[in-house]
Amino acid sequence: MKIIRKVPVLAVLFLIVSMMCVESSFACSKAYYGWTWADNKNASGLTVKMCSSEFYNNLSASNSIFTWNGISSKVEISSYSYSGDSSNTADINIRSANLTGTTIGVTHIYKKNVLGGYTEVSISSSNAKIAQARIELSPSLLSANSSTQRYKTVIHEIGHALALMHPVLINCTNRAVMQQSSTSYSATTIVQHDRTNLIAKWGS
Repeated sequence: MKIIRKVPVLAVLFLIVSMMCVESSFACSKAYYGWTWADNKNASGLTVKMCSSEFYNNLSASNSIFTWNGISSKVEISSYSYSGDSSNTADINIRSANLTGTTIGVTHIYKKNVLGGYTEVSISSSNAKIAQARIELSPSLLSANSSTQRYKTVIHEIGHALALMHPVLINCTNRAVMQQSSTSYSATTIVQHDRTNLIAKWGS
């Protein structure tokens, strides 16, 4: 005669929750795009230039830009300066732009074309080798009541230039600076989720 043992309901619930946590943890470690920087640059030695004197003089962007350094040996912003014009001469170029709706920042990526110019590619591209990123910031950012908002926005957009995505796009609700400000998951500076994904993308 077989003895049928009943599995406690709590044990079953614990197993289900554990599996959900493992799945969520795996998803949250994949919050980055597939594209890479060209010329075997990884994301090291990247230069950043500000193409707006108003932003350069009033945004204090350097405090945000260099925050990504020191997390991975494969990721480094090597310099930040004012370009003095509207040309895109750095790896990452930041400029003022009138954006639609409540958007205060957006990042575009470009690859080199056969003529030596730049062609925009989708930031969600999985295999592009990009040569440049261009960040547009709304002038309204300068009048933001909170300096924290300005600081966080620049960190967030530089994160996109380092191939990090909005985690919520892959159903990850971990707190992160790469979460959109409109969500309750948004952090004001780089936290462990951001560090984990930067290393997962580029290496330690």
